[in-house]
Amino acid sequence: MEWNQVAFEKACKRFRMRYPDFKSFEDPGERYLQEERRYKIDLIERYKERVQPHSRGEPELFFSNFLEVIGTTLVSPYPITKAKGLPQEERVRFGQLLEGVLQHSHNTEDVADSLKEYTEGVSSIMTPENRSFSASTMRAFVSLFLMLDKPDRFIYLMLSYWQDVGRALIGNHLIDYDVPITKDEFLRCNEFIVRVREALDDGGLRPKDMVDVQSFLYIIIKPAWDQANFGVECERFKNRYEGFVNFKNPGRFYTKYVRDFKDEMIGVYHRDLAPLLDKNGTDFLNKYHEILEQKLKASRPSGWEGWRVHHVDKIPEIKKEMFGNILQGLLRESVSDNGLVSISKLSKAFDRYGQESSMLLGNGERMPSIARVHATLLLMLACPNHFMHAIYVVWNAAGESFRGEPMIKRNSIVDGKFVRSCQELAKEVRDALKHEGFRPRDMIDVQSFLFSVYTADGMSRKSDSTPKPSITELLESIRDQGMRIEEVTLKRYINSLDTRGFLILAGPSGTGKTWLTQLYAKAIGAKYQLVPVAPN
Repeated sequence: MEWNQVAFEKACKRFRMRYPDFKSFEDPGERYLQEERRYKIDLIERYKERVQPHSRGEPELFFSNFLEVIGTTLVSPYPITKAKGLPQEERVRFGQLLEGVLQHSHNTEDVADSLKEYTEGVSSIMTPENRSFSASTMRAFVSLFLMLDKPDRFIYLMLSYWQDVGRALIGNHLIDYDVPITKDEFLRCNEFIVRVREALDDGGLRPKDMVDVQSFLYIIIKPAWDQANFGVECERFKNRYEGFVNFKNPGRFYTKYVRDFKDEMIGVYHRDLAPLLDKNGTDFLNKYHEILEQKLKASRPSGWEGWRVHHVDKIPEIKKEMFGNILQGLLRESVSDNGLVSISKLSKAFDRYGQESSMLLGNGERMPSIARVHATLLLMLACPNHFMHAIYVVWNAAGESFRGEPMIKRNSIVDGKFVRSCQELAKEVRDALKHEGFRPRDMIDVQSFLFSVYTADGMSRKSDSTPKPSITELLESIRDQGMRIEEVTLKRYINSLDTRGFLILAGPSGTGKTWLTQLYAKAIGAKYQLVPVAPN
């Protein structure tokens, strides 16, 4: 296993930036404890109290209590719902299979050997009605179960981020899509986490158990969240809609100019479009275009200009039936009676959709944008509790603001990685809005929030009379982002900008020149643009 020490050191730096008061896992600071450690330890304690006592001879109660304990904290809700809906006989069998793995948990090699019986057993109880209980779900259940039972030795294997972590630190993914967990995979992942733990110890971070290792791996591939900037955007949104208290008490303006129209569009989708999912692709696409054109031109609702009715007109007539069929296939694969399917199945559906739409439409005339815009729009109408419309300007502004990087590359083909990233950001924004007391009812409210604060129509511009933050406030803001800078250096930088408006920063690469400009722009609320130039 090739180890990328440079990538690991960068990961450690990113982790420390995420938690400025972090010294080591033995002295992690309050923020890490609150965001990562405490709820996982609480999960382990509840497991020990409610699940472990039934681990021998009570398989159905053992399995049912396990599902209740984990809830939807770490595993997506769809497989939990499917597992709870299994007949009694199959729940007993599932419990017996997990108990069988537990009996070998004292030895890693024995656990790896027991996984074959586990995966074959779970596969045997699947029926055509619950086939969506996928290989990645089987892996998630057994690895989470092992981490809760033996947190000092085992780690939770979640497909999407383990692939990213593997590529980052050893140059290769550790887990494959839609392949049940195997002995080789389990031992490979175990070797990897032992190596990570040793590296963390060598770096002075000293993890107490695999819970800390799992948290570290998750954070280093999870984009950083700028909570301070988010608070500013929340205030901007409130100022835009008079009378707004929260999304359950939004006031007349938000209800009239945003929400009512979108609720109407969802109703129209289910009444007029959903029945056409199994019909001719041309009929489906033409009806969709007709709905957009009539509704948008009649209402011109705030926050929906990005739907661009003319996009559908750009598709050649000869290709409309095929594109309609591709859209219909994506919707059938992605939406179930309970909402969206699992993220792994959704990713596969978007990989296939991206390839098929690219082959059909090509990459010119904004065709990749057409494929992205209308796929995500239709999914939001079909499943407003779980999916959000991905508009280029909105998502890139949100990504730059909260994560420091754009979410969508112009004219890039939509794929599974894109949809996972967007789903993750949407969930983070929704959780952050809940934390701010905004109480969003669904992703429609989340999408409306992002559109209102990240479009030219929605942004409130600061007047020239807006007072600049004091040097103390600026210094605190910049230092909070992880930069070490002396007050006198910051004063010289600010005074130079104020007097001439043009400034050249000189120095070796990696000393923070570009970083300072970014942090200062963020601290004063300025728009920031990085323009690459040639050395000459």
